[in-house]
Amino acid sequence: MQLFYLPELSKSSKIAQFSKEESKHISKVLRKKIGDNIVITNGKNFLFEGMISQISKNECLVNINNIKKRTPLPYSLHVGISLLKSNERFEWFLEKANEIGVTEITPLICERTEKKFINEKRFNKILISSMKQSLKTFLPKLNPLKKLTDFVNMESKNELFMNGSRIFSFTISQIPKNIKKLFSIMKKCILKGVKTEGVLPGGLNVVRRSKVLLENLITSTITSWKDIETNINKKQWKFNEINQWVSCFAMAVNEENASMGRIVTAPT
Repeated sequence: MQLFYLPELSKSSKIAQFSKEESKHISKVLRKKIGDNIVITNGKNFLFEGMISQISKNECLVNINNIKKRTPLPYSLHVGISLLKSNERFEWFLEKANEIGVTEITPLICERTEKKFINEKRFNKILISSMKQSLKTFLPKLNPLKKLTDFVNMESKNELFMNGSRIFSFTISQIPKNIKKLFSIMKKCILKGVKTEGVLPGGLNVVRRSKVLLENLITSTITSWKDIETNINKKQWKFNEINQWVSCFAMAVNEENASMGRIVTAPT
């Protein structure tokens, strides 16, 4: 199926009229003719099925004979992302964000962002093209460029749902506090993992390894997360040693998960 885009269509529309540029593409490139079927979306979860009634390089008219309303996404996902040095990489992000179901995108200027402007018209064209290619009927909203500080301080209400039930709600300004809380939980999980030795439960006789991995990196006794930070800051670690730290922390978390302790994602 080939999908076309006309944002002005609504559920009461009877005729779709394409622009001169799109009409030329339909007639000269796609070789469509009178009587051919056309499928169109307005980017708002509506699908319009119709038949070409008039076509030339300057004008294409479609009689709409069926309108379908697709089920909207059961969530709203707003992504704020810094502008990237490479335009190609940012445009790739727009395509993939559209494909996976992001509903709103805000380009950001952060402390080390090199680019300070966007080609909003081009970015919207990329979103439209991606929507058509992936046969989606919802077009994500692209917001104007915004500073990170302004974005973080937005007081828009957000809610997390699971299976239709609200788990909790929060404002964007609360995110830094909750990130610190999450990091605190991760640190406690890692600390417990690297201090514990023995065999994991489950009957497979899997021996814990994270404590040994830590002892291969440092010789001092660890009683708190501050002790870990102190040892990390004592010297300039080589690249392979940094990888060993990462492996140690990841192993500690995995072992805590396996032993029915605090379950968090591996902090790699």
